Amino acid sequence: MLEVGDLEARDALLQALQEMEQPDWYFAALLAIAKRDPEAVATTDLQAAYTHCAQNDDFSLALAKHLYRSGHHNDARAIVSGLAHIRFDALQRGHAFGLNDTTFTMDLRCLQVLLGMPEGPVPGVKDEHEEALARIEAAARQLGIMLAAAQAGQAIPDLRGAFRSILLFHNRPVRLPEYDWRNNYMVGQSKKGIYRQLSIVASAFGTKGVKALRDTVLEIIAGPAASQLSAHHRRSFAEELFYEDVLNREEAVTLGLSSTLDAQDDDPIQRQEACLDIATFLHAVGNEGLCQEWIRRASEVSAGAGSRKDYHMDHLAEWLDRAVESSLTPEKLEVLEKFARAVEVAGGDGQSSAAAHMLRTVIRLESSRACTLAIECIDRGVLNISTTIEALVTGGAQAGASYPLLSAMYGELLSLVDPGSTGSAAVAILNMVPLDQRITVAQGLMSRVRTNSLPSHRIAVARALQD
Repeated sequence: MLEVGDLEARDALLQALQEMEQPDWYFAALLAIAKRDPEAVATTDLQAAYTHCAQNDDFSLALAKHLYRSGHHNDARAIVSGLAHIRFDALQRGHAFGLNDTTFTMDLRCLQVLLGMPEGPVPGVKDEHEEALARIEAAARQLGIMLAAAQAGQAIPDLRGAFRSILLFHNRPVRLPEYDWRNNYMVGQSKKGIYRQLSIVASAFGTKGVKALRDTVLEIIAGPAASQLSAHHRRSFAEELFYEDVLNREEAVTLGLSSTLDAQDDDPIQRQEACLDIATFLHAVGNEGLCQEWIRRASEVSAGAGSRKDYHMDHLAEWLDRAVESSLTPEKLEVLEKFARAVEVAGGDGQSSAAAHMLRTVIRLESSRACTLAIECIDRGVLNISTTIEALVTGGAQAGASYPLLSAMYGELLSLVDPGSTGSAAVAILNMVPLDQRITVAQGLMSRVRTNSLPSHRIAVARALQD
């Protein structure tokens, strides 16, 4: 509703948030409107709403960024002066406004530079564990400095050298020469976020920046540090550089497949996931022939992938849905029947997700068979009742089923029997109705949730509908 420019709907939403006495939600909604249309929200109104929010550094940083973009530099400076650089959380607990530890640190440092403010104190290093965290934090702050330069139109003399230092940030000591090897996983996980922001910084410098990133990546994989740029990250860069039009299709495939070590992992689960990831990359860059080859390879390497911790059957269900496409021939029906038996036998934590995905596929293609499949999944213990009803509702919405029927299923069944959040089903129903009716429908869905669901799950549904 905030995106379509429907002023009446937007004002109704803001009024509803005020009546619910949710100042954080109200501020977030105002800020979202102001980002899309700075003239629609007065800065004083936004600042007034902010004063009623609970203390939250994410809210403060988000407002400071908006104030800077709007030219209110002194107001932004006053907020930034009260913020400090954070110690990264190894547990990756969430932030608000889509921020995470990396983007919070990067955005704060960027604003400090743009506003001519000092970096201020940063978390120290007492041991080898904190050394690992500090290297990630230092890379994020350096990204903020580089982004500020791009936004200010300033050149970085050795752009490739700067990009290389970020790509190999884990090798740059902060205080100690080594970090605890037990933090290798955490550092490895952080690379995805750091590299993603590096791509954004490169784009901020324009074509020159993207080409510099391309050259730096190619230089690393051709040199002694090649092993430090994993196969997954090579595919990610190859896809991004392809879409930035600095690599053609053949060059992107060459870079993306310059390492396939993850497809040779000892764990069959990891091998299968790597093969599917490679297939996804090849599909993204338009090489359908190799894509199909890697999909076939995924089925070949999956032997033995049956541990209870994996979700490989759910991944296969997603690919099966794509392969079946828009019609259910006898041959495809036979494949679905075999897959249903395989899901039952495989077990594991992905069994329920795979069965629900398959049920949604059947609803989309041949709804008359969905009821029989749903009953059989419940009888065989593959799905519980609430997951089955949720799959029927979301699948029915995708298939264009009757809105009154799905609304009744949600209000009289799903919201009553589901022990968790029913946000995805509520959103699926909401998306079926015209934009001018969504406020009324959302209010009706929430009235059912308030009556039927546990208090701890109501907020999740409300947030899903708000988004």
